[in-house]
Amino acid sequence: MKTTKPRNAITVGAGSAQKELLDKAATDINCTWEHCERLSVATSICHHREVDIVLFSDTLSEPDEMQEKFIRSCSDILGIPVLVFNQSDSDVKNLLDYGAQACLYNDIADTHVIKTLIDSAMERQSTRRSLQQFATDLAEDNARYLAIFTYASTPYVILDTEGKIQFVNHAAELLLGFSSDQLSGNQMRFGRGVSNTAELATLDPAGQTRILELDFAEVEFAGNPVYLTSLRDITGQKLAEEKMQMESSYHTLPDFTGALYLEPEETPIAVHTPHQDETSVLEN
Repeated sequence: MKTTKPRNAITVGAGSAQKELLDKAATDINCTWEHCERLSVATSICHHREVDIVLFSDTLSEPDEMQEKFIRSCSDILGIPVLVFNQSDSDVKNLLDYGAQACLYNDIADTHVIKTLIDSAMERQSTRRSLQQFATDLAEDNARYLAIFTYASTPYVILDTEGKIQFVNHAAELLLGFSSDQLSGNQMRFGRGVSNTAELATLDPAGQTRILELDFAEVEFAGNPVYLTSLRDITGQKLAEEKMQMESSYHTLPDFTGALYLEPEETPIAVHTPHQDETSVLEN
């Protein structure tokens, strides 16, 4: 029987109860944990060892600028996803704005929820790396990489600077449940986030709601600036977060707003924009 290699994971500032939970559930979560009390130690580990995931406590007493530098370095430079461990029911918006991907509540002991959020965070990081690389390739050779774009296994759409859909690949057609002809020219409107990310709620062909995450990369195409946008199904993650909220005594996650409009009916499909301003993601 094939076994999956455990993922190397660290916590930063976790309390004793959280350490005990994570160590006890290490096999179920498929992680080996190393617990750090100081950012300097965590930074050294992340730069000199293979680290797959970081759980960052909101109770860490170190200066905000150091916390921001660490989270941004992990997320943007080292490619290590960071999750927030919410131990004090504090407002973790600033940590999410720094680049942390999700929030685990202190009083949640469901290892399936933890594993689902960790799996989703790692998949998201991988999708973002692929998006950035594909955006670079597309900018260098429009014709060649548009052909690759069409048949890529990752769902992609290309938006102009007004948010109108210009191109849709086959994988995105299947995921959204609409053909390229139906989607092309339609408008996407949603808030702008620090990480250029939005969430889209839509219905699959069976009428079931699915939540999709959209990530954006600006690129020049045919002489014009456009947004290469990847789509990822995060329904499992959202269900896990909903379960966590129902079982937790802590506050709920941030509200989401926005819409995708399909012509000519202009029937909106809800778009969620986590911890983002109410301005267009396509506006500077």
